[in-house]
Amino acid sequence: MIVRDFLKNVNIFKVLSNDQLDAIADSFHEKEYKQGDKLFGEGEQASHFWVVAEGRVDLRFDLPGRSTSTKTTISTRSELMVFGWSGLVPPYKYKLSAYCATKSLKVVRGSRDSLTALFHENPRVGYLFMSNLIKVVGERFQQMQALTSLMPIS
Repeated sequence: MIVRDFLKNVNIFKVLSNDQLDAIADSFHEKEYKQGDKLFGEGEQASHFWVVAEGRVDLRFDLPGRSTSTKTTISTRSELMVFGWSGLVPPYKYKLSAYCATKSLKVVRGSRDSLTALFHENPRVGYLFMSNLIKVVGERFQQMQALTSLMPIS
């Protein structure tokens, strides 16, 4: 798969021109996982921004001292959806753990260092990207708010 051709179909990148997309695509690389694989863990240093190419990713709140379980899944990301935005937002720590939820998973992930260097070099690309990223963050907060409103108060 050519990363640039894939990224142009992802909502967060649709506002970029072809030249801008070419520049940002160089920061992304493909990676594959198998069912149950852990992509990253809650509290780990967040060094990448992720997009699902094929398959699904479960974002979970792992309970200390317990094995992971689908029961702690907060959100599931599927094709063309982004996750791991903590890689671009201080303090650069993942807030949830990510697991491959399908037989196989293909993602493209962008290096924080490479992306931030590009954004310093080309502020317009950074502005467009971060403007769309804030929408993703807002959606995540709305999801979390909806989940907490369903929790019983003891």
